[in-house]
Amino acid sequence: MWLSVVTILVVIVALLKGLDPRFVLCAGGLLLGVLAGHPMSGLDAFANGLTKSGPLESICLTLGLVEIIRETRADHAFVSRMARYTGQHPAKILLVSSSLVFLLNIALPSASGVVAVVGATFIPLMVRSGISAVGAASAILLGTFGSMLSPGFSQIAVLQSLTGATNVELFKLALMPTVTTFIGICCFNCLMETKRLSGNKTDVADIPVEGNVWLAGAPILPIGIYILFYFLSLKINVSYSVLISAIYLTLISKLKTDKVVSCFFWGMGKAFSNVFSITVSALVFATGFQQSGLLEKCFDFLSESNFVGLIFIGLSFLTAIFTGSSDAITLAINQNFVQNAQTFGFEPNQMGLLVAQAAQFGRVISPVAGATLIVASLADVTARQILRRLLVPFSVSTLSLLWFYS
Repeated sequence: MWLSVVTILVVIVALLKGLDPRFVLCAGGLLLGVLAGHPMSGLDAFANGLTKSGPLESICLTLGLVEIIRETRADHAFVSRMARYTGQHPAKILLVSSSLVFLLNIALPSASGVVAVVGATFIPLMVRSGISAVGAASAILLGTFGSMLSPGFSQIAVLQSLTGATNVELFKLALMPTVTTFIGICCFNCLMETKRLSGNKTDVADIPVEGNVWLAGAPILPIGIYILFYFLSLKINVSYSVLISAIYLTLISKLKTDKVVSCFFWGMGKAFSNVFSITVSALVFATGFQQSGLLEKCFDFLSESNFVGLIFIGLSFLTAIFTGSSDAITLAINQNFVQNAQTFGFEPNQMGLLVAQAAQFGRVISPVAGATLIVASLADVTARQILRRLLVPFSVSTLSLLWFYS
């Protein structure tokens, strides 16, 4: 038992040090299984994890579409049109840029990709309008938790497989906390820029429009199809809306069919390597954790604690800040505890979303996260400056999740 405790502490330290989470979680899970006298349990979990078609399907297909969108520059066409119609008023640009990232991140659950596209256009636009570089960078970054409302988001797909919930059920639960916290954080950033917005406005050149209007609508087409079918009371799988969007892009883009297909499957392969692999690795660790007997000890401790919700969100939030990733910690907690959530006074879906969203908030402001580093580079500021601007509103928003999901 003590060797298992030491193993878990080593896993936590390794994740905080930035080691590859797939290697750390797999190695930790296998070792825990060996210490518990079940050396094959980790290997069995790895093999079973590869056959979980639900998460695999939605994650890989969504990121396959993202690759086509990037190759056809449909994302650039969408952003350039939005930038042209925001006008030259600094406050409007600030609000529109944050909202655009938030909405685009729902359609394309890839924070780094979204901020790279939107930031390259809007950050110079905001700075030329009198907004500080830190305020401009923060405006882009703070919208990158819109993926909580995306049916293609990996954590949503995993939570579905754990609880059997539908996309619509999870969307309804996450809608109010996600939108409310986004509005609050966005208003905070605007208030911080109020003094700069008065009298510092300079002339802003028009942004050239890229691509045609049909191409510009492609990034938001998957979520549009999904919402349309929902209001028509028709059931549609997330994968179908993604595939329809891929076919649409194939028909309207100037790329050859073989190039589009290659991009799609290349994106699926990247999704398997970079995202789904973490899901499988977390399952190996969760299995080893269960075999070690420590899970029962944690249940006993947490069921007697009056601060169980605070423990879960605090662990998720802080770990995501230090590691720059929300996936490993979310999967480790949810796969071990979410199915017994009622023991801690939560419904399974509520607890799963609580942990996932707290980890997302931590990842947004992490100074080592990929999206943060991209935005900092575009704005010519440091990641720590962005962290100082957003730490308070995101910390308050994380605590507010206990109220939203209670």
